[in-house]
Amino acid sequence: MCDIKICRLIGWAIVIMFSSHAIAQSRIVGTIVDEKGQPLDAVDVGCFSCDSVKLSTTLSDAKGTFSLKVPDAGKYMLRLACVGFKDAVLRLDVNKEENKLGQITMHSISVQLAEVEVQAQTAIRQIDRTLLFPTKEQKKHAFNGYNVLYNMMIADLDVDPFTKEIKRHNQDVVLCINGREAKPHEIEQMDPRDIRRIDCYDYHPEFPMQTVVDFVLVNRQYGGNVNVNARQALARVDGKANVSAQVYYKKHEFSAGVSDTYQDFTQDKTSQSDYQFRMENGSVLNSREKGLPMKNKGNNVNAYLQYLHTMEHDRLSAQLWINAQRPDVTSSSVHTYDWDEFSTLSTNERTRSKNRAPGGMLSYEHYFQNQSKLTVSMIYNYGNNTYTRTYQAWNDGALYDDNLTDIAEHYHYYNPRIKYMHNFKNGLSLNMMLEHVQQNIYSTHTGTNEGKEKYLSGKTTGIVSMAKQWDKVMGALTLMGGRQTTEQEQKHHEFVYNGQFMLQYMPNRKHVVRAMTAAVYVPLEFKWRSTIDQPMDFMQIKRGNPDLKDIKAFDVMVDYSYNRPWGTLGATLENQFYLDNFSIYTYRENDKFVHSYYSGGHAHILVGEVRGSVNLIPKMLTLKANGGYRRGYVDSWKTHRVSTWIYGADLLFTYKGWMASAKLRSRQISEEFVMYKNYSGATHSFNIGYASNALNVVLDVRNPFHAPRKYGSYFSVDYRESSKNYMVDRGVFLTVSYRFRFGNKKHRFGEVEIESVDNGSAILH
Repeated sequence: MCDIKICRLIGWAIVIMFSSHAIAQSRIVGTIVDEKGQPLDAVDVGCFSCDSVKLSTTLSDAKGTFSLKVPDAGKYMLRLACVGFKDAVLRLDVNKEENKLGQITMHSISVQLAEVEVQAQTAIRQIDRTLLFPTKEQKKHAFNGYNVLYNMMIADLDVDPFTKEIKRHNQDVVLCINGREAKPHEIEQMDPRDIRRIDCYDYHPEFPMQTVVDFVLVNRQYGGNVNVNARQALARVDGKANVSAQVYYKKHEFSAGVSDTYQDFTQDKTSQSDYQFRMENGSVLNSREKGLPMKNKGNNVNAYLQYLHTMEHDRLSAQLWINAQRPDVTSSSVHTYDWDEFSTLSTNERTRSKNRAPGGMLSYEHYFQNQSKLTVSMIYNYGNNTYTRTYQAWNDGALYDDNLTDIAEHYHYYNPRIKYMHNFKNGLSLNMMLEHVQQNIYSTHTGTNEGKEKYLSGKTTGIVSMAKQWDKVMGALTLMGGRQTTEQEQKHHEFVYNGQFMLQYMPNRKHVVRAMTAAVYVPLEFKWRSTIDQPMDFMQIKRGNPDLKDIKAFDVMVDYSYNRPWGTLGATLENQFYLDNFSIYTYRENDKFVHSYYSGGHAHILVGEVRGSVNLIPKMLTLKANGGYRRGYVDSWKTHRVSTWIYGADLLFTYKGWMASAKLRSRQISEEFVMYKNYSGATHSFNIGYASNALNVVLDVRNPFHAPRKYGSYFSVDYRESSKNYMVDRGVFLTVSYRFRFGNKKHRFGEVEIESVDNGSAILH
């Protein structure tokens, strides 16, 4: 009996010992708000020891509250970081079980739109955007920003990390880093481990008429990384290699990189086009042009140097780059005619060029105390291109044309831009932008065709956008107007107008409804830049029409999404109207057929689509799919209807260090204008990869069962045309990426903003 009591006492002692050890852990809790007292969600709260070693991290919830555990009583530092707000550091003396900091106020440096709804641990839905938090597995199986975005399987984003294409509803997406517009090489050199979250904007005040994806990165003040990446096709000489490096020092960031894209192979399948002309006497001419194997050779070297300086109220960004291209392409074709005088025309054309294009960008941003932001930027690019074109044609075996043309070309590009954005206290935001884009091209032709040409194009655009947020509703109105001037043989002036209104309703954390309507007024002018560069077919020439009418388009779209922790479901219905559209008219001139563009006809396009992204097995298996129907109704000299089914699917599997994915896309209609249709065939790809520490290896298999094709067709009273072009996007590619990272053990704090915090309220200045 005594032994039993002793055992019980020992057991209780052990329990008390472990309980006291557990109780010894301290907890830090607090609530983070903005200047208006509104809670801030998704604030990154990091706890560091006095020697700057990170101990733990968390995010504030929808109510702005956070909770952190620390091993024991002592001195600690908290670092608060949130995009659009000034970072803050708190020094704490923890000496009790629970340390309540009360309210902590952070001061904004840019526009912040309120009302937060929590969707899941990895996604937070706001009225104007969705905040996405990549998981550890999604970052591990990625070697740049494009891969991370694809691995997240966002339902309404179509991401191809191989081609670096990102689209939403077939529209290009603007990519940003910490609120500033980013170049493609910056997304490629991005370290996935530095991504805190990704913001997908339905409405962005600085890019009001586009979808914006903003990578919010950790504000590193030390260390850096070096990234080496190479991709090579296994069956031909076709690949890319690049090396980039980043160094961080306090408020400075230095980046540099160089890449080389090279190819040397023969494309077996090229193109085929069929033509039919109706003569004035009623006879019909049929012809066919078939492309022969085409030789692709050349390389493209790109190098850049970038500097970024971030201050409390200012940000300065500067970039220098140079592109050196040396393409060498040889194409041959056989053109057969159902004609008495000419029956067969064989052509051989070789184009070679040396292009050196240095350029630079300078951007300055200033944040005012009254939540205003001013951005001034300038982009300049210069191109020096030497172009050689050799053209030979044989008519039934006899040499018909022998043409050699050398072109020396100079190219200037200017793009100054100024933006001002202001956020009012009543939730109204105002954004204004003025920019000018100028392209000047001067060329000198020697050889068979001698002469000089100039092509001057300038466009000045102004944008005013206003957005207002209420409790569950956001409305945005954007107006754009501009004037563009082109000068070749003569000068032309056109005006462009565009307006868009968007209304978004989010009744709760599950549902979001967005309605958008837009009106566009665009002048059309189809003028070929150079008659010398046109294919020299003795039966056909193409000519632009300077007397075209202007096109007027209207677009109405309704979009709905249902958001749950297991995934997202959505649907889109879009209705497009085109008035005074254009078509092609064909007539005879000096025994040649002239394709002249003229105005006329109307078009109506209706698109319906459903989509979804579902986590079949959390953190392991994700399925993304979409399906829909597109119908085009065109009314010109006759009624023409075009319809097609739209579908696509992505499947992503990750397990430990392994990753596998598959992608399928239906044929895509790219253009539908008054009897003219372009579309591409279905494509598919899959890959498998392995990631281990800093090494990432991926095997991409693209369209292994067929060569993807693009189709085009045109039908009118006097002229018919159908074409088929084979794309090069086919083969097996091996990608190897290695990233060396240094200086990532300790955090170096900047100026301490609060020396100590007692219980109660803390205000960060």
